[in-house]
Amino acid sequence: MKYVLALFFIFFVTLPLSAFAEVIEEGSVYERVIKTGVIRCGYGIYPPFMEQDPNTGAFSGVLYDYINMLGHRLGLKIEWTQEISMATYLQDLKVKKYDMECSGGWPNARRAREAEYTLPIAYLPVYLYTEEGNQKYDGNFDAINDPATRFVTMPGDYTEDYWREMVPQSTQASVDASASLTAMVMEVISGKADIVLWDAPSARKIMAELPGKLKRIDMPPAKITPINIGLRKGEIMMKNMIDEATQEMLFDGAIDRILTRYGLTEDVAFRPSKPYDIPK
Repeated sequence: MKYVLALFFIFFVTLPLSAFAEVIEEGSVYERVIKTGVIRCGYGIYPPFMEQDPNTGAFSGVLYDYINMLGHRLGLKIEWTQEISMATYLQDLKVKKYDMECSGGWPNARRAREAEYTLPIAYLPVYLYTEEGNQKYDGNFDAINDPATRFVTMPGDYTEDYWREMVPQSTQASVDASASLTAMVMEVISGKADIVLWDAPSARKIMAELPGKLKRIDMPPAKITPINIGLRKGEIMMKNMIDEATQEMLFDGAIDRILTRYGLTEDVAFRPSKPYDIPK
């Protein structure tokens, strides 16, 4: 019996990788990535997760560092192919304009019909924000759900879902789906709207850069959202590869170090729970 098991082990561990090629779906993103050694990233500028220096064009940010380290761990080159449009990125994934949406998936039920999402690297509390000095909404949900209140949304976004389900009596102040990821918060800062639903790290960064313009409404988080990567629907082998590399980086502390490097303390970026306890 031991002899048979030994032969079985030797047979499978010494098979060339080409012997497993038939399990790779022909024409899949995974097949192209493995053949070329390159992951093509679509990205959106969304500080502090993805930033670009206007003078040099250099990228930085939590997800930029995470994706580059992911590529290093996998032995794959990361190519920052093009900036995404929120109006078309799900279709762009479908037709393979890029391999991954690399600036944070922000999944919701509707998007899950058209995309796969990888393991989260963190969970972000999302709060309601208004202009600095405005206290009428603090602890007063009825004042928010009122026709006199202009609530910012983006078509197909989680903000639109929240408005429809939670505050449908408020006046929808929608920005275009092709707008930048920071367009919604600028509507409140510019006085064109009253309330925006925004994640804590991004809001904190904007509040530091533009002091006296924005305040968090005194209420519990309106939503908790995972930060992960969006993939073309059905790309399970690609998802599995990214998940395994991400899990390795979560377990060895690499992702926590990246989050800390950009000031994402545990009160604004909740760490995923480990599926184990370390014995004392």
